[in-house]
Amino acid sequence: MHKDRTLFQDAIDIPLWLEADRNTPYAQRIARDRSTEAIAQNPAVRVRSWWRGLAPTDSAPSVGEQLDRSRRWITVVMTLLGGFSGTGLAAT
Repeated sequence: MHKDRTLFQDAIDIPLWLEADRNTPYAQRIARDRSTEAIAQNPAVRVRSWWRGLAPTDSAPSVGEQLDRSRRWITVVMTLLGGFSGTGLAAT
């Protein structure tokens, strides 16, 4: 979680983590969140920095990372498919 993450990955992972965090007692969540200082002008930056301080640091790729990797592969495949079909159309 220490590496740079895209907004897409965080947009997928933060709601999933918050849903799983509902099992944590409310008083414990309040104490944990108040101990985390996240001062930023932009609300998105503030939420992302707050979450980076609290998110689990396991080595398994998160759902957001998996979807981001899949999105990149789809982009490459679609680019190649478009290039080949465009070349084929131009050749005909």
